[in-house]
Amino acid sequence: MFAPWAPELSAFTVRIGLDLYLGALGLPAGSEILTSALSIKEMAKIAKHHGLVPIPDLAVDALRKAYPEIDTFFPMQHAVDPDDRFTSRFFEQHRKEVSRMAARAG
Repeated sequence: MFAPWAPELSAFTVRIGLDLYLGALGLPAGSEILTSALSIKEMAKIAKHHGLVPIPDLAVDALRKAYPEIDTFFPMQHAVDPDDRFTSRFFEQHRKEVSRMAARAG
């Protein structure tokens, strides 16, 4: 902790902070932890390194409900970034569904 009156964790990077935090928690191996499906890939690797099971909290249906205009987003995203340089774990895991959504949007 940085200061007792301000319970924060200071770290050089988010990845280092997560590694330190999970180490300090000392959860038993096999414990499931809720993670964002839009997280950086390495975050899941860090959790697995600690023997934890990352559980993504977002599904395609939830994405569509939260972002009703998502069908128009993916074609625009692809036009700007055809090589998928700016991606996410969610996009990688659900690429087929995302492609179907983009095709429906025309």
